Amino acid sequence: MTTYSRKMQAIFHRAQLEAERFGSPFLETWHVLLAMVEVPGSVAYLTFTDFEDRIRAEEIETAAVLAMEKSPKDLSESDIIDLRAQSHALEAMLQEAEGIASVTGAVEVGSEHVLMAFLLHKDLMVCRLLEVAGFQYKDDSDKPRIIDLRRSLERYAGLSKQDLKAIHDLRKPKKSKASGNFANMMQPPQSSTGELADYTKDLTAVAESGNLDPVIGRDEEISRMIQVLSRKTKNNPVLVGEAGVGKTALALGLAQRIASGEVPFELADMRILELDMMSVVAGTRFRGDFEERMNQIIDEIEADGKIILFIDELHTIIGSGSGIDSTLD
Repeated sequence: MTTYSRKMQAIFHRAQLEAERFGSPFLETWHVLLAMVEVPGSVAYLTFTDFEDRIRAEEIETAAVLAMEKSPKDLSESDIIDLRAQSHALEAMLQEAEGIASVTGAVEVGSEHVLMAFLLHKDLMVCRLLEVAGFQYKDDSDKPRIIDLRRSLERYAGLSKQDLKAIHDLRKPKKSKASGNFANMMQPPQSSTGELADYTKDLTAVAESGNLDPVIGRDEEISRMIQVLSRKTKNNPVLVGEAGVGKTALALGLAQRIASGEVPFELADMRILELDMMSVVAGTRFRGDFEERMNQIIDEIEADGKIILFIDELHTIIGSGSGIDSTLD
């Protein structure tokens, strides 16, 4: 049975009041968020106080009012009629929070573990409310970013690099062990990348195997590349420079950081695939061949959702669409 800290238990109690105030049938993740900024003394509460000069707790509740399109009732804790059951989303987040607490050596699940689990899922209602309240994913404004909120949380929670690496490893998809029966042994190996396997090289897998030399003296450029990739929009970095200055090395350096868990969580489970343009272009003589192949690659990348595509020598794409009977570029 999961053991929660006293502060986290107080947050759950307050969250039940928030559910009552909004007339919600279930206890949701965003009820817990509203409670976190109301119950003083928890790690989550302290994290939000770092930003109270720019984003007040009332603005998070206002964001909830806008999202739910209803105003909460003015109630006190004595008005809680019955306890709501947890929604499926909240159950999943609490299970992940329990895993985070376990891999970081905590004896009980605290508000820091629950908030960390929330912030790892940008599609969660919690993160949408934080965006409406003023936290940003992109870095082209003077408003605080969600990554700043996460770093503040890491600091208050006392998480080390080893802890962050453990959380990163926890979120990696588990590889199923192959069965020893003959029928399974005769099955061809399944690729999660389909056509991509023919035209790409997984740099992250190479980095995880330890077969890449360390990238020295490029911390500033790699950090800037991570910053651009973490944006919600305009997140496609283009590396420019003369031949031999080390553009490809930056992609390798990023792959090494992902493999070691030294990246923001939105990049933690991403893979870097290097596209071999020579293989893509090979055999595309006629109109539409190249476009069809590229569309297949793009479709697979979008379907996966966890791929960063690295195109070396990007300029070689220019003219690749033209064939012997076409001027299409």
